[in-house]
Amino acid sequence: MCHFMHNVAFQSIGVQCDLLAVPPLKKFAEVCGIEDEPPSNTDTEDADLDASFQMTHDETTTEYVQVHNILSFTFYQHYSDDMEEQLSPTEPASTLDEIKYIVFKSSLMELFKVCTSCHNPCVGELTNPKGTIVTVKQLCSYCSYKRVWNSQPFIKDTPSGNILLSAAILVSGGTPGKFLRMLNYMNVACISERTFYSHQSRYLEPAILSVWNEKQSALLEQCKSCGTSLSIGGDGRADSPGHSAKYGSYGIIDLDTNKIIHVQLVQSNEVKSSNHMEMEGLSRALDFLASNSLKVGTLITDRHKQIASFIRKEHPDVEHRYDVWHVSKGIKKKLLQLAKYKDCEIVSEWIKSITNHLYWCAASTSDGEQMVVRWTSLMSHLCNQHDNCYHSDQSDTDLSDG
Repeated sequence: MCHFMHNVAFQSIGVQCDLLAVPPLKKFAEVCGIEDEPPSNTDTEDADLDASFQMTHDETTTEYVQVHNILSFTFYQHYSDDMEEQLSPTEPASTLDEIKYIVFKSSLMELFKVCTSCHNPCVGELTNPKGTIVTVKQLCSYCSYKRVWNSQPFIKDTPSGNILLSAAILVSGGTPGKFLRMLNYMNVACISERTFYSHQSRYLEPAILSVWNEKQSALLEQCKSCGTSLSIGGDGRADSPGHSAKYGSYGIIDLDTNKIIHVQLVQSNEVKSSNHMEMEGLSRALDFLASNSLKVGTLITDRHKQIASFIRKEHPDVEHRYDVWHVSKGIKKKLLQLAKYKDCEIVSEWIKSITNHLYWCAASTSDGEQMVVRWTSLMSHLCNQHDNCYHSDQSDTDLSDG
């Protein structure tokens, strides 16, 4: 028999999980080793891509390793209890920590009207636009002084701001079309949507996958070293509401460490219908844990009938419990419906107290029978009878009046 969960606050896991800390991509420059000097050749443009995205095959490999290190550091930051263990005090400050500003062209060019060498009038020229970066060439006609100024550092031939912008859009769960369109409406120089997808497919996604596999292996080893059966929670999400979803993800979280240990993706054409994706995701997740020599002792899910039947038949040794939040949600929905009937309006005044009582029942004991006893005592409370209650003595206030 399934019992609702106790002592654990379990949240649904979305398709895009918040695996990274906020703000994302912490300590970008110090992990990547961004140089202050611009690259030797910044005038070459790729005919097939936006000018802000220019990489050779060798540079692609280097760039991927750098982005992997960025995400790896961020993942460490999210899961580490002590930040000092991950960052030595001798490492340089990050360019991500610097505040960025939106600067108007007219205001920027004011800075290049005077030669920094002889202090005579000078001319600055904007050249080679590459996404978010501004490059100004300055030439003095009096002393022949010249320089090239860049508004941001580079990673190889790619401005760091372009990579940062693509990564920020991805890890924040935003859509590049809307975000870049907003910048275009402001006439702010930015990368193209095609460049974003190039960054995503060639660097960001492989780096995220690599970091996830690395950290997942460490989490699984940590679970194995405990030598006890797992207490896990699971929930599924689909890419669209209703019964026409194409993709669904099922996430598993270790309730002892409060860390996600596995995420399983299911496509609707792999099962009978989209309604079966959640159960299939759980089945694959349990098989994955078993293949890594991990035994599940307690499983906490929502009140999915297919999952309840599946666990009862295929995994009878697993203690299946219901998440108290989902139970509370169902009860609250029924009470709201009951309060709409004539002469039952007073029920609406009891809804908060009833749901609080439900949470107390789940949190006050781990014994399933005791939970039932304490829950059924609710009727005595409603009738203002407290002879066998667990709380302290009540005042003479008539609780039946709400």
